[in-house]
Amino acid sequence: MEHLVSVKVNKLICDCNDSIFYGLPCRHQLAIAIKTNDFNYDYLPFAKRWSKNYYKDTFEEPEMLNLEKIKENKAGAKSKVIIYEFN
Repeated sequence: MEHLVSVKVNKLICDCNDSIFYGLPCRHQLAIAIKTNDFNYDYLPFAKRWSKNYYKDTFEEPEMLNLEKIKENKAGAKSKVIIYEFN
């Protein structure tokens, strides 16, 4: 099956519509990006929810606590366990 990939409003649009459903570029759009030497990746249709900035703007970064504990197994051997907790 053949699919048509075109450029509209500086974005690659594919008639398979996978990028619309998932918010990520489909394999046809990625193939165009890989085969084109001077391709600008801003043409790929990524939904805002897949960007780092979306989560930085939406959620506060949790404070991470590093809690080190010494565990002792049944044989009496001790091992250090590092636990990360988020507040």
